[in-house]
Amino acid sequence: MFEANGRIAIGVLPATDSSQEDIGNADCSVAGEIETTSGSFYKMYEPNRWVNHMLVKDRDEREGGYGVLEIVIVVSLAVVITTMALVGFTKARSRYELTQRAQNLTSQIERARSIAIKLNRTLTLGFSSDKKTFGITSTDCPEAKDELASITLPSNLQLSAFPTITIRGNGTIAVQGSTGTLTLTDQDGRSLDLTLNSSGRVVTGAVTDTSGATTSSTTSTQTK
Repeated sequence: MFEANGRIAIGVLPATDSSQEDIGNADCSVAGEIETTSGSFYKMYEPNRWVNHMLVKDRDEREGGYGVLEIVIVVSLAVVITTMALVGFTKARSRYELTQRAQNLTSQIERARSIAIKLNRTLTLGFSSDKKTFGITSTDCPEAKDELASITLPSNLQLSAFPTITIRGNGTIAVQGSTGTLTLTDQDGRSLDLTLNSSGRVVTGAVTDTSGATTSSTTSTQTK
């Protein structure tokens, strides 16, 4: 037995006279090519190289994972989804910040109203001359000013008006220099209305985008 040129060759010694008849009667299934060289029989078998090549190629492709085009599509979809989520998160955060600033003003008014009722005094609540702080402006009630400190307004928050709010000892309020509705606007153009009723009720409106879409519900508070 020997191997030559990629073929497996099995050598058979020349048959004797006594064994030729047995060989002729034998039922042999020979795969490949039979060659006769110098009175010897060689059974040659050559594998199907093309079939083996295709099988190996198919196995390599399956083991290689995703192709370049598939990876590009997946990455592109991931980028689009991430961008959309980031934009939505940024908008939601801006709405939340505007709502919180309105709640800070509302809380300041409610606390001043509670102090006026507790002390049974008329207090004034308003903005500083530079429009940067909001708190009690009464000069005849220092204990109220000591109890309630002024809050600082964010630099990127715009108000439609800067009224003076008078809070009576019975809890009713009067707004001077305004219709009673303040519109708060952030740096992105989103707006929110804050309405002050004479009964002392403060109504926080919905946040409205620049397109006019409403994105949050209306809430109202009143200190008893």
